[in-house]
Amino acid sequence: MNTTMAVCESCGQPLDSETSVCRACDQHLQPAIPDGQYHCPQCHGGFDKPVMANWPPHAKWYKPSHLCESCPHCGTFLTDRYRADIPKWEMALMILWICVFWFTHKTMLFVVYVPWMITVLYRNYRARKSVSDPAARYKRKASVGEAA
Repeated sequence: MNTTMAVCESCGQPLDSETSVCRACDQHLQPAIPDGQYHCPQCHGGFDKPVMANWPPHAKWYKPSHLCESCPHCGTFLTDRYRADIPKWEMALMILWICVFWFTHKTMLFVVYVPWMITVLYRNYRARKSVSDPAARYKRKASVGEAA
């Protein structure tokens, strides 16, 4: 029977068994999450550029999907607070109004559409100004079943 005590090779502290790992040295061996310009709201890891991934995740081949920004560390889907997205219903209404006013009264196009575009641009400007901390530019994207 072997009565020698197992010790850590790097710091020399006694170990519980020959296969166990020293707790002090284990913390130094874990890879550090690199620090970047932006931070993930889920894992708090830093990154300089998000990775593009398919949204919604694990969609069937026949279901439409698009590329969305995600954290390079944990894969959480992110929403960019710096860019204000125009809702789909508003985009469809804009296209419809352009078509209607283009074929009826072109002067009405400028009376209605130009103030609307100024409103959209102002909303985008306010979204950019609301992000005071550049590290908090991204927020967690709502899941498929969650409310936005």
